[in-house]
Amino acid sequence: MSGILPPEEEPYEPDCEERPPGRPLARVVLVAGLVAVVGYVSAVQTGGPRELLAQVRWGEYGVAGRWAEARAWAAEMGVALRDKAAGLMAEATGLVERLPALPGAGEGPAPGAGEPPAPAAPAPEVILPVRGKLLYDYGWLPQGQEPHGGLDFAAAVGDPVLAIADGTVLRVAEDPALGGLVEVDHGFIIALYGQVAGSKVKAGEPVARGQALAAIAEPTGKEGDREAHLHLEVRITPGAKPVDPAPFLPRSAAPQGGDAD
Repeated sequence: MSGILPPEEEPYEPDCEERPPGRPLARVVLVAGLVAVVGYVSAVQTGGPRELLAQVRWGEYGVAGRWAEARAWAAEMGVALRDKAAGLMAEATGLVERLPALPGAGEGPAPGAGEPPAPAAPAPEVILPVRGKLLYDYGWLPQGQEPHGGLDFAAAVGDPVLAIADGTVLRVAEDPALGGLVEVDHGFIIALYGQVAGSKVKAGEPVARGQALAAIAEPTGKEGDREAHLHLEVRITPGAKPVDPAPFLPRSAAPQGGDAD
């Protein structure tokens, strides 16, 4: 047995040519292409993917859809602005129609055109309540930190205190700080005459400009004063805070009429 040799094997010869490298990949690509074609044809026939493609291209997720929304919004805004402008124009036209006609326009000048304007209501004539000089202005007293709500005019004890304008007496009273006082409603202001005595009027009585209301009293020293004077306050309405009386008084005027008798 040891001397018997195995039969020689014949060399392998393929019955067909071997496929060159790379050919399997080409077959895969071909098959995939065929599948895609078949799928596309099926999609075209059924319409499903085609509708999806249309939505992507032209629907709400596409640029065309957003552009359509923008155009619709712009159209709505344009209509709203046009309506608003039309309303404003109609309002302006109505205002213009209510204006008086200008001279020379239309059929002729408006009634009263060319005539001088009607004079404004004259301001009430006002005088100073006493003849003395101004001691302390409205604001703050120089000797303290307390506010000063009026004007202080120098005067001699017994000098008459005159009504600065026509009016009606509101009250005659005594005040802890101002001493005797008379408050008068002059129509355009409420005037309070303080540091007075011997009132000559009563509440509810009408008074005329220049009429004596009372007389200058002895100095009380309660405002730090050491000489007789008149304290004048002005309010716009009864009970309101006092305002500066200076704008309501003449800059240079002497009291007129009245006496202390």
